[in-house]
Amino acid sequence: MDSLYILAASDGEILIEHDWRGRSFRDVATGFAETVLRRGELDSVTSIERYTCYSVRRGDLVYLGVGAREVDAVGALDTLCAVDDALRACLPTTDAQAIRTGAAADSITEVLHAFADEAIPLTTYPDPLKDVVLPKTLLDRLIGAAAGLTGKDGGVLANAVTGATGGAGGLGGVGTGKGMSDVTPWRRQGTKYTANEIFVDVVEEVRCVVNKAGKLVASQISGSVECVSRLSGMPSVTLQLTPPTALQYAAAHPSVNANDKDGLPPARDGKITFVPPDGAFTLLTYTSELATNAANVLPFSMQKMAPAKGAADDTITIVLTTRKGLPDSLVVEIPLPGDLVKEARVRTTAGDAQLETGLGEDAPAKVIWRLGELTKAGTAAAKASRHTLTISGVSEASAAFSYARISTAPVQGATASGVKVESLKMTRVGDWKPFKGVKYVTKYKDTVFR
Repeated sequence: MDSLYILAASDGEILIEHDWRGRSFRDVATGFAETVLRRGELDSVTSIERYTCYSVRRGDLVYLGVGAREVDAVGALDTLCAVDDALRACLPTTDAQAIRTGAAADSITEVLHAFADEAIPLTTYPDPLKDVVLPKTLLDRLIGAAAGLTGKDGGVLANAVTGATGGAGGLGGVGTGKGMSDVTPWRRQGTKYTANEIFVDVVEEVRCVVNKAGKLVASQISGSVECVSRLSGMPSVTLQLTPPTALQYAAAHPSVNANDKDGLPPARDGKITFVPPDGAFTLLTYTSELATNAANVLPFSMQKMAPAKGAADDTITIVLTTRKGLPDSLVVEIPLPGDLVKEARVRTTAGDAQLETGLGEDAPAKVIWRLGELTKAGTAAAKASRHTLTISGVSEASAAFSYARISTAPVQGATASGVKVESLKMTRVGDWKPFKGVKYVTKYKDTVFR
C-alpha cells in the first residue's frame, strides 16, 4: 500500500490522508467513497481504475489502503486492522466526530508516522507507540497555541517550561521510547502495579448444522484465549491448556516462547510460556470441533412436528427444547417463501414471535422468534423446558419450511470443545503475589436445524 485514508462511514468524507511513499491517491479515495461506500456495500478488496483498494470498517470509520500495485490482501487488511488497534490504544477517542473537530487529527498523524516506514509496519505494539505518542495535556495546548506551535514543537516547549523529560506531553509529541526492549518490544520495562493481576478468558464461537434426525452434519468452533495482564516487572507466565488435541490450527501472540510456538497443537502437554504485554491482548487463536456428532452436546434442540394424520397442510409447528446451561436469551430465525405465508399467523408459548414479510410480491419472508429471561428464576420461560412456535395459515406448509437458524447470548462456565485451563503459573514475580482469574465463554452464533 502506498497511501492510507480514514473515511467517515456515514458519508464517505475523507478525514485523514497519510501518504507513506510521497504520492497522493486522493482521487482514488474519492472514487472509492462515491462508487463503493455510498452504495452500502463494503468490499474488502476492490479495483478503481488501475489501482487496488483494501478497506476495513471499524465503528463509524473506514480504513482505506490504496496501492499502485497489488499486494497480499491478507497482509494489507491485517495492517489496516492493526492501525485501528494502535489508534484505539494510544488515543482517548477515535470516532469520526473527534477527527472532524481536529481533536485527534495531529495525534493520528504521529501514530501513523511511528507505525510504519515506507508502508512497512515497524512499531505495531501499543506500549512502544504510547511511549512515542503521549496524550496532549491542557498545558501543551495553551503553550503551543500561545507560541504558534503545534504537534511535537508544542510538546517540546511545554517540556521546557515544566522541566519534563522523556516522552512529550503533546498528542503527537515524540518521546524517546524509554523502557522498551528489543527482546520484548510488546512490553515496557519497569512496569509497576499496586495490585498485580492477570485474567484469562477462553472464548469460543460455535457454528454447526443439525439434520432432521438430530445428528450433527458439520460443526466448527473458532476459539481464542483472551488475556488482560496488569503485572509488575517482567514476569514469565506458563499456561497449560487441556486437552491439547482439541486445539487445531493454532496461532500464537509474538510474546509466546519460540519453542512453545513450534510445539503448538498437536502439542504433547499444551503448555504455553510467554512474557505478557501490558493490558488486553489475544494470546492464542485456534479452531476445533464438537466432541461428538450427537446434537445433545448443544444446550438446546429443535424439532419440526409432523402434522396429524388427515390434518390440513397449513400449519408449521416448531418445538424448541432447552436444558440447563442455556444462555439468558436466544433468537430463532425461520425463512419462508413469501408467496406461501401471505395469510399466516404466528403464536408462541414463550417469548415474542413476529412474521416479517418483504416488500415485493414474491419477496421472501421470515419469522423472528425471540426468547429472553430463560434462566431468570420465577419467569414462565425459565420454568418450562419446551417452547412451541406455531405458524398457521401457510399454503403448502410441508414445503414452506426448510431450516431454522438459532443464535444465543454467551453461555458462561464451559467451552463447547472442552478446552480448559489446567494451570496458570508465574515466575520472576518479585515479592508480590498475583491474583489470577479464569473464565470460559461459549457463543452459539449460527446453529442451523434442517
